[in-house]
Amino acid sequence: MPPKLQIPRIIWASLLMSSLGLLGVAQLLLVEVAAPPEASLLWILVAVALADAVASFVIPAANYRRLAANVKLEVVTESVSTDIPVGFYRDAGSTRRVPADLEAARSLAHRLFLTPFILSLAFAESIAILGVVVRALGFPVSFAVPFMLVAALLIALRFPTEARIFKLLETAKNVELGGSSGARSASFG
Repeated sequence: MPPKLQIPRIIWASLLMSSLGLLGVAQLLLVEVAAPPEASLLWILVAVALADAVASFVIPAANYRRLAANVKLEVVTESVSTDIPVGFYRDAGSTRRVPADLEAARSLAHRLFLTPFILSLAFAESIAILGVVVRALGFPVSFAVPFMLVAALLIALRFPTEARIFKLLETAKNVELGGSSGARSASFG
């Protein structure tokens, strides 16, 4: 594993285990209620969880775009050699935009990634915490479990890879860093 991926992966694994650990907390939580909780409370918490799920994609992506827009990346254009002959209407060969200093650009990609990544995991983790709140209000554990599972799924989808990290900067700056093949998308999800 590349050294620059150790911290994001440790954070990722910690929050994944935490969201699953909250399932155990909800199971062990002894709640005595005089009357059953109002169903409207559950629907309010479901709405908040849905808002957190959407926010876990939207806010980190917006934060990344803002961060990427505020950094300077020196870019050069280089020719791309192809084995396809240039036709009559294509007098110019293909080009691509690449960073002048590839290693500095890759390091920048890692630095820009961390804060939005943590934001995306925090929003996802908050859904598991809402599951504990559901249980603490007196709802059965079976009502809290989906909150934890959705949180764990949202966190699991965000496993950090270099390809994903590079793809985010490539998309934001319209450059090619190499190593982004196989990245699912240039998003936090």
